[in-house]
Amino acid sequence: MSLSDLDAVIDAAPGGLAVDVELAGDPRPLPAIVVSSACRVVEESLAEVGESATVTIRFAPGAVVLRVTGAEAEAPPSLYVGRLVGVADRVAAIGGGMTAGRAGDTDGGVRVQAWLPTEGHRS
Repeated sequence: MSLSDLDAVIDAAPGGLAVDVELAGDPRPLPAIVVSSACRVVEESLAEVGESATVTIRFAPGAVVLRVTGAEAEAPPSLYVGRLVGVADRVAAIGGGMTAGRAGDTDGGVRVQAWLPTEGHRS
């Protein structure tokens, strides 16, 4: 994955949104379809998570896992209405999965998470 692609998405986050980025695993080049899907996940998720967010990018064997967490939003993000519907479809189309909703913490935070397979795609 080109981290510069995701940096550009994060830099273009809605005005006033404070974003922290955490990396885990060994970054490696990824197929273009995975990079473009990851960028859409992050872009649309940042619009759903409130005034501050943390984007975690974990390079795992055979996949990249993205997690966008944030402070309490007006409503928890949903894969069934709004901005994330098309993103969830895109993730599923490349064999991945996605979840969204309350983070389960006591602070009322929200979380969007996507698992994108990195193998079996053309570069």
